[in-house]
Amino acid sequence: MADWAGKTLGKVLIHDLIARGGMAEVYTGTHESRGQVAVKVMRGLLERDSDQLARFHREAEVIETLRHANIVQMFDYAFVDESPYLVMEYVPGPSLAAYLKKLHDSDQRLPVSMVAHILESIASALDYAHLKGLVHRDIKPANVLLRSRSETVELGKSLPEDVEPILTDFGLVRLLDSTMLTTAGSVSRTPTYMSPEQARGEKVDKRTDIYSLGILLYEMLAGTVPFHADTTFGMLMKHINEPPPPIKGISTDLQALIDRALAKDPALRYESAGDLANEFIALFNGQTISPGTLHMAQLARQAAKESQAAKPQADRTRRWLRIGIEVTIALILAATIYQFVDSNRTTVVATPPFVDPDIPVGRMRFDDFNFYMDSISVALNNNVPQPEDGTHYEVWLIGNDSETVRDIGSITHGPSGVGRLEFNNPSQDNLLRNYSQVQITREQDGAAISSPTGEVVYSSVFPPQALEYIRYVIVAHDGTPDKGPLMQNLWYYSGEYINKSINGDDLDKAYQGITQAFETNNEAILRKRTEEVINQIVGDLSHEYLDYDGDGNVDNPGDGYGSLSNGEDRLGYLQETALYAKFAADASDSTPNIRTHSESVQVCIQNMDGWTNEILRLALELSKTPMDAEMEPIIAQLSTLGNNLVHGIDENGNGLVSPVAGECGADTAYEHAYFMADMPLYIGLNRIPPSGK
Repeated sequence: MADWAGKTLGKVLIHDLIARGGMAEVYTGTHESRGQVAVKVMRGLLERDSDQLARFHREAEVIETLRHANIVQMFDYAFVDESPYLVMEYVPGPSLAAYLKKLHDSDQRLPVSMVAHILESIASALDYAHLKGLVHRDIKPANVLLRSRSETVELGKSLPEDVEPILTDFGLVRLLDSTMLTTAGSVSRTPTYMSPEQARGEKVDKRTDIYSLGILLYEMLAGTVPFHADTTFGMLMKHINEPPPPIKGISTDLQALIDRALAKDPALRYESAGDLANEFIALFNGQTISPGTLHMAQLARQAAKESQAAKPQADRTRRWLRIGIEVTIALILAATIYQFVDSNRTTVVATPPFVDPDIPVGRMRFDDFNFYMDSISVALNNNVPQPEDGTHYEVWLIGNDSETVRDIGSITHGPSGVGRLEFNNPSQDNLLRNYSQVQITREQDGAAISSPTGEVVYSSVFPPQALEYIRYVIVAHDGTPDKGPLMQNLWYYSGEYINKSINGDDLDKAYQGITQAFETNNEAILRKRTEEVINQIVGDLSHEYLDYDGDGNVDNPGDGYGSLSNGEDRLGYLQETALYAKFAADASDSTPNIRTHSESVQVCIQNMDGWTNEILRLALELSKTPMDAEMEPIIAQLSTLGNNLVHGIDENGNGLVSPVAGECGADTAYEHAYFMADMPLYIGLNRIPPSGK
């Protein structure tokens, strides 16, 4: 290929070669009117065919119309020596591929907040292009440039806050595959990021970009791509047959998101890149995975496992035959991909979304407003048909007796099509105590009703065996001193109050914890708070439940139940709560959602147990230490552990406190205990969510 540096192409004076790939060379240049630009000169000869030329012009004109902040703008195109060249916006900055390589080589990861920003930006660009009927076909880090208007983006340094990922080469694969001669048997896309349908030479639509975006997301989180192979054919076969390896250290919810994005069947993937990004951001902000994604992810992983199990195994004694066959198939496959794309240039129409009666259409969630679980939110997905004119969807809670009915309001639909209802119980009662079903009916507008009269379009019945144990966790437990729920009591008496005795109260500056008492040299308060910490942990049936400061009182701001086992039959809040969460998961009718969040609760409590025992050891040591500088390192450790106990710690530095070993504490345990009570909504009457066991 010619060296164009120093020459003029059209209105552009070519400067330096900045990139060379298998399909093109990229130069910097100066345009007569636009200033600095990038020029991509494509490799290969354009066919001398009027139809091919017309097709190239049509494709290029469509790409030229793209105007999006995260897509490189194409200004012009022309031909030189029968090869096309594109004049494009110049983006100063390295590729995401170069940045990630430098980062991962030093065993570092992008902060999750930056992953979310990059994902959201690229997804926005893809959704914009997909609405125009364009599919990128080659999403990969090398096709994402990193630009900052405030400072230079440098490899090995943190990305600037205003960094923007810019997607390049939009439509380039389609231009090349549809109008240019390529080397026989070549594959113009990057196999590492190709979708299974691309690997099979099948029709592609926007969901192939969603798969490739999922690979990119996997790489940003894991530090490596999911599949590795020595040959192109081996890589294609892995995309077709193998499930992506789970990423170590991420939550089960985030893994489900990855599994859905990388589903072998396009119908199981997200319907849009924005849907993928939005759910990732929701998880980043502490929400739980949607039941629909959880179900799709399970189907995707199961299908991949079945495909892998069914794959024929070669006979070792005939290995030479297998190699010969694979080489032949590889050549045929590559040629098929080329021939298909070349002969199928019209916009591909997406197939209808996957339909399954066991896929939820929305969910009902419990939350705290004024008191425990006195609030409910209902959400219907935006692909759910809205009610006909003159009707609306009404939501009813059904009592434990299956006869008591309570109207909690009507669904309203926003511009995006998502249906929502927020209900706060005026009496502040725990709504899961008396209600175990929900029905959504289609009712006539303006009709005065006190019970359901229309068709039940959606419903959910809480699995009764699992519900019994979940109610012990988040509704009520007869074994606690106030007969209160285990999780809420755990949060207060085994988390918040202990941390308050150590680190004080942000809302009441006059209240001194151990740290403030030490700073002000207030020994009486320091000894009192140390005693409180010990007694809250050990419980009032323990032989260690004592008057440590000698003031004649056994101080304990908690309820005496204890964090740890005390007495013959009392397990303490940590073990008791974890046990009932496990019972709920082990129930024969428990759902994947219950099991997932039960596991998260148990992991967080296990973390709390480790921190609690260390706090107890340090508090006992502190109770015997003179009031001097010797206390300082002990108190510093207590301060850190007290915060960990409630808020957790971002142990792996990814910007999140995840429900994994070593990270989550009482806050996260509380959150996931409530998520166990999520009620997925299904089409029809009296729908009990499938167990999936």
